[in-house]
Amino acid sequence: GHIDIIEFLIKEKAPLEAVTHDLWTPLHGASSSGQTEAVELLLQHGANLYHQSLDEKTALHRACQGGHVETARALLQRAGADIHARSHIDEWQPIHFSALAGNAECVELCLKYGAQVNARTQSGQTPLHHA
Repeated sequence: GHIDIIEFLIKEKAPLEAVTHDLWTPLHGASSSGQTEAVELLLQHGANLYHQSLDEKTALHRACQGGHVETARALLQRAGADIHARSHIDEWQPIHFSALAGNAECVELCLKYGAQVNARTQSGQTPLHHA
């Protein structure tokens, strides 16, 4: 995230909701790579926090999948991301991706914001199955 470039492009009216063929927005990209400052900037300018990519993942899923706890915290604390959002892949929630990433701090953050420790996927798996 080159913040100065992001600011310039936003000023020049670059669409915040431009999507790739997989329906990723710039917010998905920044969240996936743990670019917290870029995430906050995009959100300040109106990026859609709830947009789902083709596989129905939100920016929070992407941050948790990458184990990016500070980015996940920004999405939850400052923007109010949905901790219970389910992805297309077996209806995983952010806590499942956090467990799979092996990031205990991210799992704790999900629990702090209301994720259920025994949240089940469509096939019945809990975060413990993915840890």
